[in-house]
Amino acid sequence: MEKAISVGLSRLLVHPVEPFNTGSGVAGHLEVEFPQLILEAGATETVFLTFPIEIGVFVEGLRDTEILDVFSVEKVKYSLYGSPNRGVITRFARSLRHREAPPVDRTREGVIKLSIRNTLSEWAKVSRVVLDEAEMHLYVADFTAMMAVMRITGMEVAEVSGVDRPLKGGMARAHDLFTARRILQLRAPPRIPGVERKGFVMEGGLS
Repeated sequence: MEKAISVGLSRLLVHPVEPFNTGSGVAGHLEVEFPQLILEAGATETVFLTFPIEIGVFVEGLRDTEILDVFSVEKVKYSLYGSPNRGVITRFARSLRHREAPPVDRTREGVIKLSIRNTLSEWAKVSRVVLDEAEMHLYVADFTAMMAVMRITGMEVAEVSGVDRPLKGGMARAHDLFTARRILQLRAPPRIPGVERKGFVMEGGLS
């Protein structure tokens, strides 16, 4: 693809973005399936998962930033989370479950640090997580990463919130694709660094 750009002082930025901008564009949630984890009552466990990324190309001017293009080197896969009448279409991926951040191909995937808390008074089983796109806060260094918290509040229900903090020191906040398209105010409340919101409620099951 070739594009002509008329700008003053500017720079071209190429870095990872959320995986919702290629393919049919019907998904607004990320679903990651992983080997089942069984948590006892009141337990908290932290796992590391991988997730697909896309690559955004931005031009940054003196006053604004514009998205030029987004592409993916991975084949896009979709799924339906929940029932046909109340569910959501998700960008789907499978991941192994890791105890620490695994090595990844940084052009294809990133790492999620997911903290899972079982608030129930009984054991719970979980083998998937679903994140709303507004809850994905990407940070970049030698790889792309984000952090999230899952609170299991029922045998088949959980709340999943993104955490707007870097996974490790030295990571920089990735450019916000919502802001670049000037639709942040229409899609979600403003993102406040370090603050967790209620996020997405998984009502369609944890496995």
